[in-house]
Amino acid sequence: MEIINAIIGILALIVAVIALIHSVYYNMVKIKLSNCIVDRVDKNYDWLYEFGISNLSNVSVIIKKIELFDKNGELLVDNGFDPFELHRQEERGRSTDYIGLSIPAPFIPLDPNWASAPFNCETEIFPASRENFSYYLDKPIHSIKITTNKRIYKFRKSQLFLPHFDNNG
Repeated sequence: MEIINAIIGILALIVAVIALIHSVYYNMVKIKLSNCIVDRVDKNYDWLYEFGISNLSNVSVIIKKIELFDKNGELLVDNGFDPFELHRQEERGRSTDYIGLSIPAPFIPLDPNWASAPFNCETEIFPASRENFSYYLDKPIHSIKITTNKRIYKFRKSQLFLPHFDNNG
């Protein structure tokens, strides 16, 4: 009778360990860097670096910090470039000569997607969704460090990504 109780106890322990491992694995947060693009409106404009952070897990995660680094390990920050102001100045200077009359060209607004959207406060990313960020920078991005409220890489709450930016300009 004691042998049957011991076997049942060992089986219960094995099932409990498997359930614990499954629970930890199921609730583990997985994030991915995606849609890495660098582009600019025209040759006189600064480069806009865009990327998305996707949450591939079944639980939400809060992004606490995003740090961008150049190839020398120096921290990069958005330079505050305003493409809309430069576009307005360029449009003011355009006019058409028509039989001796100078007619101002019609103003064509710039697409709102050209505005930078840098990380500036904690952002929650829900399961199976993505948040996009963009920065006007003076130097190219070499690496991106993302810090969250949950473990995302081994036992760390931060992960370093080496992105490959597609150049559309």
